[in-house]
Amino acid sequence: MAQIRMNFNEFKDSIKKLKKFIPTKKNEIPIIKGILIEANYEEDYTQITATNLDEEAQYIPRTQMAPEPGSVVIPLDTLKLLEKINDTEPETNILIEDSQVTIDDRTVKFREQNPSDFPKPISYRFGKGKLLIKEKEPELKDKLKIIDPALDSKDTKPLFQNVLIQEHTMTATDSYRLAWQGITTESDDEVLIPAKTLKKTRDLISSKNKAINNYTEITVAKNIRNEDYNNEYEFACIHFQNMYIYTKLYTDESFPKLDQVIPDNYDCFIRLDTKKLINELTFITKIEKDPTVEINVKSNDDIVTISTQTTDNKIDVDLDAYIEHEDYFIACNARYLLEAVKRYSTGKDKEKTNGHTEIQFSGKFSPILIDEQEIILPVRT
Repeated sequence: MAQIRMNFNEFKDSIKKLKKFIPTKKNEIPIIKGILIEANYEEDYTQITATNLDEEAQYIPRTQMAPEPGSVVIPLDTLKLLEKINDTEPETNILIEDSQVTIDDRTVKFREQNPSDFPKPISYRFGKGKLLIKEKEPELKDKLKIIDPALDSKDTKPLFQNVLIQEHTMTATDSYRLAWQGITTESDDEVLIPAKTLKKTRDLISSKNKAINNYTEITVAKNIRNEDYNNEYEFACIHFQNMYIYTKLYTDESFPKLDQVIPDNYDCFIRLDTKKLINELTFITKIEKDPTVEINVKSNDDIVTISTQTTDNKIDVDLDAYIEHEDYFIACNARYLLEAVKRYSTGKDKEKTNGHTEIQFSGKFSPILIDEQEIILPVRT
């Protein structure tokens, strides 16, 4: 009989993080609607695993004891119950056995399941792959926030539910807008990593203690043989703190490349006060659910007029601007423009823009460049 002991607060921390990878749909395989806890006395480690078959997350407790090593599966309903126990001391331990857990004088029993039915965890670590990315946790978190359009994409095309890593750049798109960030890459490989996995990573890595050099590493393993299923597969391993996240890689060479979609030259450059632009775009998006705005550049007057048409009204707003071009006219989605302007007007990007938003155009039907970090497609009018 397995007997695994660890700090209860750390165990609850593992539940909080691993729950993101536990499937909740009714038609899922019952055994994976929970976590697998393994303790190996000879190799001196305890590992907690959750999987949805596309992704696998492993949590390595910092405090662990295994008087009787073995494996236990704890179902999700029991985990939710344990999370609600908040009346323990910081040093309190949890004792995990085959069909019950004990915290102080409280025992919670659950239905015993066969651990061998749980998908065998990946025993990869870093031995077989190539290091792709190594970034400080807070910086990677900020960059993943900036490329939000793809991380939160509802696009049904599988291709656009991924993030392209290439040439010191991380690129994301939802097919209507495209954002990119510079990153520290350690190899020249081009890799498509599922956006849903990077979104979970973004939510889990720390944004605190920016002075501490905690890094997130992403390693790519290609053509690794899975002896259990007798096939070869490719995956990325994302490692930070005491977490390992494995995700299957998407393979498709048709993902938009930056040099293919960004025009070589822009015809028109405007610089606007960010606060005023955000105020007007916010007002417009409150009037209409998904409005189109027309941007009319009047170079002689140093004025940019932003217009939108509702069912009964037409709204025109004049904004002072610095302009490098003759008169210009283009239309785009107001919500996309507002979200992009907001993204680059906060945090460290606020210092770069100095309270202004720079927008560049290269043609009525060419992508619109915002603060040299994101493009959105124009709307035909």
